[in-house]
Amino acid sequence: MGELRTDVLYAVADLFTEGQPWPVRVLDARRWSSTSSRDRSGFVWRLDNAGDTPGSSWDTNYGVACLYWSPTDPEPDGAALLEYPWEPLPEDPEEAGAELTRRAKETGPGRGHSSVWLCLVPIPRRRISTRWLEPAQREAWAQASARLAALGLGSVQYGGPGDHAPISLAQLTALLDRAEQA
Repeated sequence: MGELRTDVLYAVADLFTEGQPWPVRVLDARRWSSTSSRDRSGFVWRLDNAGDTPGSSWDTNYGVACLYWSPTDPEPDGAALLEYPWEPLPEDPEEAGAELTRRAKETGPGRGHSSVWLCLVPIPRRRISTRWLEPAQREAWAQASARLAALGLGSVQYGGPGDHAPISLAQLTALLDRAEQA
């Protein structure tokens, strides 16, 4: 999928058990671990070394630092996730780890959100599938693909904004309009 960009929404297909795509905001693409603090006040974040054990254990998660809405939110708002007011993380690993630890304490039930809350966890990179595509965008691309198929021109696969599509949706729609008129 290439290099992950920070403060961009990506889809995680298996974040929860139902396996539906879920938007996550990437805060830092480096490999982090998050472990419960000894005093149970939250989670302690640190940048991992290449030799650390991959995967997760019962007390430690490993992966890319991501922010997402809790599973109690039936329709996660990707735009609100991107607009959440957090500055970029410091480059220094220790400062970034301290900042992630602080931010993890800011998120959770009852932290300024009525029925939903923010979650900040490391998500394994293999679970991040593609750029997040809003439902309206997904439907527009599906309609364009169906129009292409109806003309006998195959279909189009598109992952989301920022992907290197050979044509924009507006260009494709204009070409289809002309082809259907002819």
